[in-house]
Amino acid sequence: MEDNNDIKFIDGESTTGYGDDRVTFKDIVIGHLRRITGLASVEWVGGYWVDRHQVIGNLTLTSREYISDSREVYANAVECLADLLAPYYDGDMMKAEQMAVKAQADKEKEIEKSMSQSKKKEAPEFIQQYREARVQIIRGLFRDLNKFLYRKKYLDMTNIDD
Repeated sequence: MEDNNDIKFIDGESTTGYGDDRVTFKDIVIGHLRRITGLASVEWVGGYWVDRHQVIGNLTLTSREYISDSREVYANAVECLADLLAPYYDGDMMKAEQMAVKAQADKEKEIEKSMSQSKKKEAPEFIQQYREARVQIIRGLFRDLNKFLYRKKYLDMTNIDD
């Protein structure tokens, strides 16, 4: 008969599944901060399409690939970090996020209004204006997130609830 005292349960959220390596919430947040820093440290380029041609015998195959707008990738990464930290927000951080959301909505309305009054009603122009404005708003949100983490003494603690 097998001894059931040897059965151990592993918390799937606190382990990578390899040995005793543990992945903590702090590790995830720091990894995300590292990724955002990398995204913010390069030239931001609007999204575009690239046609790739491959010649096979006397047949040419063409495929289209979309290269992501790096401003949107950065903004989405910051918003993801905000989502991760939202359950722990203090009052100041809640206000900061609400202001960023409102600023984005206001900017979108402002650009839509100016586009409707303009003789040029081109969607790409609207998208470019909005993304330029959005990335600046999101940079402010990222600063606020960093201030929040500083208030929580995040680099010194072992648990975000500290």
